[in-house]
Amino acid sequence: MTERGAENKRPIIAVGVLVFNNLGEVLLGERYSAFGKGMFAIPGGKLERKETFIDAAIREVDEETGLKNKDIIFGRYISVAYEQVYGLEGLTIGVEAYTEAVPKEIISEEIGSWRWVSLDNLPENLFLPSKRIISNYQRGIVRDMKSGFTLTKPLRD
Repeated sequence: MTERGAENKRPIIAVGVLVFNNLGEVLLGERYSAFGKGMFAIPGGKLERKETFIDAAIREVDEETGLKNKDIIFGRYISVAYEQVYGLEGLTIGVEAYTEAVPKEIISEEIGSWRWVSLDNLPENLFLPSKRIISNYQRGIVRDMKSGFTLTKPLRD
């Protein structure tokens, strides 16, 4: 097996950011990439080397929505789940955030068409890691950022 092949088999660590506005709506975008194409997802992605969860959350929200760190208040960790979905496996960390700013439409091959959606009116075709984070938030599986994580059972596609 080549080094590149071995790298693709390693579990990933990803962050998903549940961004709320002042109406309590969550920010969802449509996925364009192969993983979950046509599904709706919260901002997020893989952690980069030596990056903290919050650093990754700040970077991903900025890259995908144009919302800057100064525009966002980060709240609690929502959940940690070991997942095997879309041919990948790894840990997904949910992070709660709030903003009054308006997301920009960033031209991307991965995600876009951002919209605010009520938790009572979520689309059925949610990207599975996003669905897990939203579900855990609704079930109260949250922790202050200083108090650690709750590991939830694995989700498989």
